[in-house]
Amino acid sequence: MDVNIFHFLFTKTNPGENFSCPKCKILIYDFDKVSEVYQCKNGSWACKNCWIEIFRTTKECPTKECRVESIDSLSRSRFIENGFAGKNMDCPNSLVRSNPNHYEGINVLLDDDGCRDVVTVGNLSSHLKGCIYAFTKCPNDVNGCTGEFRLKNLDQHLQTCGFQLEDCPNCNNKIIRKSIEEHIDEECLKTKIKCLECGSTVERGDMDFHLDNVCPNIVIPCILCDNGCDLLFKRSELSNHLQSIEHISNLNNKIDELNETLNDLQISELNQKVEQLETLLTQARDDPLAQREINRLISKQEKFKSVWDIKNFSKRQFQKGFYFSSPVITVGHHSFHLWLYPNGETSPSNSLSLYLVLTKGEKTFVNFSISIKNHNGNDLNSTFENDKCLEVGGTRWGWAFEKDFKTGGYLKNDTLSIQFTVAIKKQPLITDILSVQ
Repeated sequence: MDVNIFHFLFTKTNPGENFSCPKCKILIYDFDKVSEVYQCKNGSWACKNCWIEIFRTTKECPTKECRVESIDSLSRSRFIENGFAGKNMDCPNSLVRSNPNHYEGINVLLDDDGCRDVVTVGNLSSHLKGCIYAFTKCPNDVNGCTGEFRLKNLDQHLQTCGFQLEDCPNCNNKIIRKSIEEHIDEECLKTKIKCLECGSTVERGDMDFHLDNVCPNIVIPCILCDNGCDLLFKRSELSNHLQSIEHISNLNNKIDELNETLNDLQISELNQKVEQLETLLTQARDDPLAQREINRLISKQEKFKSVWDIKNFSKRQFQKGFYFSSPVITVGHHSFHLWLYPNGETSPSNSLSLYLVLTKGEKTFVNFSISIKNHNGNDLNSTFENDKCLEVGGTRWGWAFEKDFKTGGYLKNDTLSIQFTVAIKKQPLITDILSVQ
């Protein structure tokens, strides 16, 4: 049933005939709007919208008794306007509402909890603006609440509304009231939960880190798995494993295997050079061009160029004084190693120290370069262009880098890559050799 303002008037007769525009038949008053009423000099009246239409078309009043040209030729019909505006009526909020968005379709039933104020039609608009019995949506409708309440009952509803936002007691994030328990039990990153492996209590957000780096019962590979030790054991057994005979044996076997492969490669390469030199030496005494070619080959520096990859770099725990030693670097009859101190040797703990060390062979002069790969394009490069003297157990050369190697783009798949070139001092020219024969 549609409801209009007449349902709230005290009068028992329908005033529609007296207060509806004679042209469009629309009431001059309703709940949310008031129409201005104008009349011609003969007293014929209509709402303002109808007069505007008349000016555009016939230019005759509704009774066709006079001609009108514009609104200036009319006057306000205060008798009609005031006659309806002075009528007493009940507040529309005295009824039970089924649709708070508009007045059509509302349930025409008196509500014991409704408004009991009596107002005039003319004062209805201002009364409705402050009426505490008006219906409103819950402000938590953006969170899913579909409730509709009278304004006077809204505060009481908000105290128990399941869609009200509250602070999670653990993480302080805003969560709707009815989901707080579920959030704490299943989602909150600050909720402490038990590790299924070791029974420790850890915040949910830290559990992955705990399992990957801390949990003593997680089975892990040896930190030197890339260097030949393929055993698996619980993290709590790492210290004992590193001291075990089996671990050391695995590493020694791998080192022997690598050394054998390296020696085979070096012997093959040296044999090729010897064959080339023997051929050239045979021709060199009588052929100046061959002599210059021999000089070119022998004058080249003996050098070794490679990449040293240190895997699982960020997952390792480094004690004071700990350093990584690279695989052997063999140049000619000399053996070198790179030593890397992840926490620095004499520098602050946020630095990294890197040295070239001679471990086998006679005292020699070298020049070398080291580059720490950065996957953002900012490699750390250092080079000793002048010859540096190295001897076993003596002087070593290197650098200290003050960089964040765990988060600064230097790790890829948790691997630190170091490119290096080591070259020993030039050999004498063939002309010097021939001069003493």
